[in-house]
Amino acid sequence: MSEPGNASNSLVTSITRRAGLAALLATTLAVIGLNAPSSSFAEEKKAIKVGIISGEDEDVWRVVTAEAAKKGLTIETVVFNDYTQPNEALERGEIDANAFQHKPYLDNQIKTQGYHIVPVGYTGVWPIGLYSKKHAKVADLPEGAVIGLPNDPSNEGRALHVLEHEG
Repeated sequence: MSEPGNASNSLVTSITRRAGLAALLATTLAVIGLNAPSSSFAEEKKAIKVGIISGEDEDVWRVVTAEAAKKGLTIETVVFNDYTQPNEALERGEIDANAFQHKPYLDNQIKTQGYHIVPVGYTGVWPIGLYSKKHAKVADLPEGAVIGLPNDPSNEGRALHVLEHEG
């Protein structure tokens, strides 16, 4: 964990977010067909509904939506508050795409839930972090402290790796 206000961490976070935003924007525009505006998909669809997760993704998708509009495509974001709903909505046809998960998570969801969805591009994956209102460092955690972990195998593994790295 880092100390709040650390200038070098703020710079890295800013650069990481900008790089992530640029990569996500480029991937999104390519995936939804903006590079080929005459495609039948783009002509048939008046708006593309994309499922996203609440939080930082909303900020990113405001930019993506604005850039897509400049190219003549309307993107409607549908915001979800947990990681199971976007795939369920996509499977039911309530949205046209979603952008929130890494490939191992998607693979696990397809295997365990029987979804008939496939990846058509890649999205940004934000670094996983450790958060506490009481403790500034992992070393400050008392013996027997309780911590929360993601409840899916792929992200649980990421969290355990972070804990291992932090000692």
